[in-house]
Amino acid sequence: MSYHKDEIDRLNEELLNYQEVADPAAIDAAEEKRSEAEPDLSEIMRPNAYERHLNTFLAEAADALEAGERDDPLCDCPRPTCPLKRQALPPQVLDAPSLDEGIRLYQRDHVGSAAVLDDARTSFNETCAEVKSVLREAVGLIKQRNLESSDDESDETDADTETARV
Repeated sequence: MSYHKDEIDRLNEELLNYQEVADPAAIDAAEEKRSEAEPDLSEIMRPNAYERHLNTFLAEAADALEAGERDDPLCDCPRPTCPLKRQALPPQVLDAPSLDEGIRLYQRDHVGSAAVLDDARTSFNETCAEVKSVLREAVGLIKQRNLESSDDESDETDADTETARV
């Protein structure tokens, strides 16, 4: 899911670029907003974040199933040795050029539904979308504060010019 990381990197870079020219209040507001996403942001930016998420999701889904908090089985295939039922990513998923491609191929070729993989992918995409949304808000805050600041400076310059004429 490198496209998530690419966009997050771009938004972080945009924040850094604005911080070079922004007033301190704008920087503080943007950093406060950005901090809302920090735990998820740190997790997403780690190496192998998607694979880690898939593994964590599998384990948590198995726990939820056992506790009666999840209705759907991890996989509905008849095989007791199914990797998903053992809370493991199938080798076909791990050996594919990308995890998403591996999931697609595994679901195509597997006897069961393997719906837990779709749930995990959806969960990861939602987390990434939330992080990107917060970062966009932070960029928006810093842009807005910069505009307000430049408008204030423009008003002061206009007032100074008007005073000089009198």
